[in-house]
Amino acid sequence: MLFWYRESVTNYKKEMFSMKKIIIRIMVITFALLIMIQPTFATSSSYSWDMPYPGYVVNGEKNGILHNLPAGTLIDSGELWEYAKQNAVVGPYKICIEVYKQGTLWDTRVSSQTVTPSSTLNKVVSYSHNAGSISAGTYYVVISKLNGDTDGWSTRGVGTLSVN
Repeated sequence: MLFWYRESVTNYKKEMFSMKKIIIRIMVITFALLIMIQPTFATSSSYSWDMPYPGYVVNGEKNGILHNLPAGTLIDSGELWEYAKQNAVVGPYKICIEVYKQGTLWDTRVSSQTVTPSSTLNKVVSYSHNAGSISAGTYYVVISKLNGDTDGWSTRGVGTLSVN
């Protein structure tokens, strides 16, 4: 009887040791997977846009251009230029560049700046705006003519969202 007891205790200990190893392996694999599926946040993200006549708004969210950014101080900088114009046009109208953070219920504007393009075709105008502190998340850019209407000019631009 004593022999049977020792053998069953030994088998029980082996089974428990084996179970512990399996549980530890499952926990390590789960932890590794959780780390890998987290979204990657870059410290800067570039964007470019084209607003040909008669356009007056470019929406990054509707175009699927989203930026995953970490927490920090956001700086939106870039360049824009008018590359074509219609006859007898007005303006060019000022360009409004806004950055929004996607939210669960609604999106929040975190940056807004107005840039006056040059009336000389292909003359580059630079811009930069310190939007202050932001939290980590998904952001997008909306570019529009300030008057909310077309002005007969075709505009292009490039920009970068940088987080320090």
